[in-house]
Amino acid sequence: GFLDALNNLAATFGKLNSDQQAVECYEQLLATTQEDPEIFYNYGNSLVKLDRNDDAIDAYQRALHLSPRFAAAYNNLGNALNKLGDTAQAQACYENVLDIDPNHDEASRNLALAYSNAGQFQAAEAHYQRLLSRNPHDADALLGVATCRIREGNHRAAIDGLERVLQVTPSASVPQFLLDAQLGNSRDCA
Repeated sequence: GFLDALNNLAATFGKLNSDQQAVECYEQLLATTQEDPEIFYNYGNSLVKLDRNDDAIDAYQRALHLSPRFAAAYNNLGNALNKLGDTAQAQACYENVLDIDPNHDEASRNLALAYSNAGQFQAAEAHYQRLLSRNPHDADALLGVATCRIREGNHRAAIDGLERVLQVTPSASVPQFLLDAQLGNSRDCA
């Protein structure tokens, strides 16, 4: 019926990056029904794209109230909280995702990045290693481990990690730049 058409229209606007129109459709939907966690979730996603993170957080929390094991809503709630600088709450959201779905790679990656940004490099590396246990050629996870080692001042391990990244993605410029810098640092320390 009409609500399904409005939901489809909102989703189409979202895919076309017409986020304000998507938000308006979701608001019309929510004026009619407040029982569908997917509507709140998609509304939150559209709000984030408009940089309305506080409103998105409310939408994700409403989705989670309706569906407490909604892993994607926890993950995106974590992302919105992270954007607002609430790292501890973001980390808790990502942990909730992993409690629900231990193989949720995006949450593992987000949690690793949040730990790294908070200076918790060992915790970050543990989550990057979790990703690597499922995919040993995950260049982003390999780069994350190497970056943690750089930030810890472990230049030899960083060099080894960056060389592994370059084995997986030989044309990548960032790992090559970091490797060149680490090689310079290791010569300076010798």
